[in-house]
Amino acid sequence: MSRRLQSLHPAQFFSSSPIGSFYSLRTVDSDDDQREQEPLISSESTSYANTPRTRSPRPHYRTTGPSSHPDAFYKPNSGQKHTGFDAILERFRNSKVVNFIDNFAVENEPGLNSTQLMLTNLDLRPVEPERRQWGAWNYVGFWIADSFNINTWMISSAMITEYGLSWWQSWVCVWIGYTISACFICVMGRIGAIYHIGYPVVARASFGIWGSLWPVFNRAAMACVWYGVQAWLGGHCIKIMISSVWKNYETVSNTNGDPPTREFMAFFLFWLLSLPALWFPVHKIRHLFTIKAYFVPLAGLAYFAWAISKAGGLGPVVHQGSSAKGSDLAWGIVKGIMSGIANFATLIVNNPDFSRFARKPRDAFWSQLVIIPVGFAFTSFIGIIVSSSSAVIYGEAIWNPLDLLERFLNGASSGERFGIFAIASAFALAQLGTNIAANSVSAGTDMTALMPRYLNIRRGSYICAIIGIIICPWNLLKSSNKFTTYLSAYSVFLSSVAGVIFCDYYSVRKGYLQVKDLYSDRKVGPYFYTLGCNWRGYLAYIFGVLINIIGFAGAVGATVPASATYIYNFNYFTGFLVAAGSYWLICRISPIDALSPTGQWFEIGDDSVNACMAYDEESSIDVDGMTESDNTLFGKADESSKAIDVKGVFDVVQAGWRSIEWNRPLIVLHGGPGIGHKYLLSLTDLTTDFGIPVIFYDQIGCGNSTHLREKNGDSGFWSVQLFVDEFHNLVDHLGLASYDVQPKNLNKLIIGNAPASVRDWLEGVVTLKNRLPQDIQDVLDGCEKKQDYESPAYKEECTYFYKLHVCRCEPWPRDLLDAFENLRADQTVFRAMNGPSDLTVKGSLKD
Repeated sequence: MSRRLQSLHPAQFFSSSPIGSFYSLRTVDSDDDQREQEPLISSESTSYANTPRTRSPRPHYRTTGPSSHPDAFYKPNSGQKHTGFDAILERFRNSKVVNFIDNFAVENEPGLNSTQLMLTNLDLRPVEPERRQWGAWNYVGFWIADSFNINTWMISSAMITEYGLSWWQSWVCVWIGYTISACFICVMGRIGAIYHIGYPVVARASFGIWGSLWPVFNRAAMACVWYGVQAWLGGHCIKIMISSVWKNYETVSNTNGDPPTREFMAFFLFWLLSLPALWFPVHKIRHLFTIKAYFVPLAGLAYFAWAISKAGGLGPVVHQGSSAKGSDLAWGIVKGIMSGIANFATLIVNNPDFSRFARKPRDAFWSQLVIIPVGFAFTSFIGIIVSSSSAVIYGEAIWNPLDLLERFLNGASSGERFGIFAIASAFALAQLGTNIAANSVSAGTDMTALMPRYLNIRRGSYICAIIGIIICPWNLLKSSNKFTTYLSAYSVFLSSVAGVIFCDYYSVRKGYLQVKDLYSDRKVGPYFYTLGCNWRGYLAYIFGVLINIIGFAGAVGATVPASATYIYNFNYFTGFLVAAGSYWLICRISPIDALSPTGQWFEIGDDSVNACMAYDEESSIDVDGMTESDNTLFGKADESSKAIDVKGVFDVVQAGWRSIEWNRPLIVLHGGPGIGHKYLLSLTDLTTDFGIPVIFYDQIGCGNSTHLREKNGDSGFWSVQLFVDEFHNLVDHLGLASYDVQPKNLNKLIIGNAPASVRDWLEGVVTLKNRLPQDIQDVLDGCEKKQDYESPAYKEECTYFYKLHVCRCEPWPRDLLDAFENLRADQTVFRAMNGPSDLTVKGSLKD
């Protein structure tokens, strides 16, 4: 007759805990005498492991009841009955139409219910380490490539044509505007670099799980508009390339009206050529930006030199003064600075979409902080000088560099036509890279958040491309005034979004996010707020928009007070600051959940690496609703059981957090030996506060596991290997591919009193005993010398030792008292392995 191990039903200690489980181990008799005899504990496992095991020995446990298997925590309850509206919704979900549409669903992790499928997919999840391939130089190449685009030239040129600034005044505005933009970029990008999540997920913390859809839609809409604008400019490049080869292209008859047929054909050709580039995932397109960073600046310098040459040198260009004077000049400078910031309105909020691919947070910080103002100032300088040169060459300032390049075709020689073709092709490449980096990826990411069940970044990018045609982008570029007005208009909305997110992360939460809850629609989740919407964020957002709305009306032609216009001239700053300040004040009045547990700066970062986003709707157990037997079996936690100072625990957790993978369980090994798990119940805070699964179990011989009193004194049976083997049996039974036992830098928390050797332990006991009053030392030494461990005097002085060196709380926490009661009730394991006293080692551990 064999004896095997069995694990009892797992339970959660708190209703908000995903997988806080307790297992007890038991031996059961097998009635099958013909079956091959199995040992109580397998001897195949020989050591603890912090990595996936390569062997999978057959389990020596079995579960009682269907819900005792870990899979039950991930599977939705398919047997749940629905009534009323829920029944109608359930019938719709099971309809043929929905089943047909589901054929187009994107790949996702198993175990998600229909609601969870609307919150996550593989593109929305935190970026895994193998996809974090962007180093500092990749970001340098990215921004150099992005800065060399026609739109940057046009914005800097518009400072001359629209605001009447001189070339050097425009350039100063560029430096200031893009330096400020770089600061905003790095501040927002840090969130993605630390937690490896994109803008749509970041917005959920500030606006709510469902409330984030409006800010995400705003960003997606602007990305689609920008895609169309950049594609139209790319089409202009294609038109110049064709015209430089085919002289008669300009004479193609116009059958299209507005825009002319030849321009629309070139635009459509560029649009088609862009489609294959949208296929590749983000982490694989970084090399395109590297190629662009080398090729396009050379073409820009060639254009710069050619324009200066045609203007008769730099002298006539740089000696042009500003046409604006007095207050017009002052406000022109302000508008010039703000137009540079407005150019980054979309890039600021969605920078986490790219920074989340950073190998290390610093790779996405210093590189962007330096290269953005340098790269954009260099490109803008070329644009400013080229635009100023056009005023010398043709008597009027041409704000669009492509229009100027097209004028160079008039009377051009074959060699000049080749040069124009090369420059135009470089600009076409620039537009392609910019459209991917700034628009298609961002729009794709945002659309993924809007419909994650059916859209990924690739599909969203193609939808963005289609919308880019539908919006008729040529209408936005008919005049520089309309273009800059549009820029300012959308920065009003996005500055408020950025202000709320900035304040929420840096001031209110102090860098702390519970990543898994950003993918959960559970009503008890910290980011669900009210019906999935954070009204605080929306109220602050509205305040940020309202401060600029009157001035915006004036910008589009309405008559408004002068003060409103002055405020609107600082639209990004006013929107950002008012939204951020309002949010901070509202959160002071109506606090939110999931703040920094220490009250200080607390970024936990890589806990999101392997996040499993599935929540079982039925797996949350209300402890207060347990039966008496349940409470006896699992232990009922209350406030008095919090044995460890919360801030102290958090400080330790922070030190070693990055070594814990999200949703990789932490298996807690209790000591004693034979004291049971109850004194460690405060570790359930890791599950409640951070979502880390914590598994407790009572080892054989104590607590709720099988008691083998017949093995009392059998030091050969109670060996270290016995406990190593039973630990691996537990791991095998649960089917854990990886787990944490003693994460790096957490040893003081997890293994609080494990000696490196018994000799070291005994030396430590002597040191601690020597700190006791001499009379107490005399009692302890005398009783140990006579081996009188049951003496009341000896037990009294041992209790004094415990209160001084084990737990100094008065009274002792309930969890600790329960653990010592376990040890008092059955000392079989303790006496066999340690001996009759904590202060001596006489059992199997002595060797």
